[in-house]
Amino acid sequence: MIDKIVSLKETKIFEIGGQTYTDGHLTRIPPHVDRPEAISVSGLDGVCKLIRTELEKVDTTIMVQAKSYKSVEVMTTYLPDFSRNILYRAEADAPGLRTGFRGREVALIELRSLCSSPTRARPTCSTC
Repeated sequence: MIDKIVSLKETKIFEIGGQTYTDGHLTRIPPHVDRPEAISVSGLDGVCKLIRTELEKVDTTIMVQAKSYKSVEVMTTYLPDFSRNILYRAEADAPGLRTGFRGREVALIELRSLCSSPTRARPTCSTC
């Protein structure tokens, strides 16, 4: 008797008009679409090299979008389901300099901390 009650509660899956639904609340289950994972690089030169070497393999039109001052994405045009595949992503590893008002001492400390990093080239500014 318990097995019959449990079997009634099991979720059943229906195919209606090429779409997949469950009997819980007739929730649509979107089909699985294989998508490439975006390759992340740290500079625009890496993105340019990837575009040059792999453009023939993609066999579609690609777009380059500057998402922000330090982020760029390369993606395909619209697919049949109006989505896009993000192929490459570049995130600059530039130091962050926040904008806005700050006191003179705080600004000088921030500038000196940016200028004194041993891994970065020293900018030519009179305060450093």
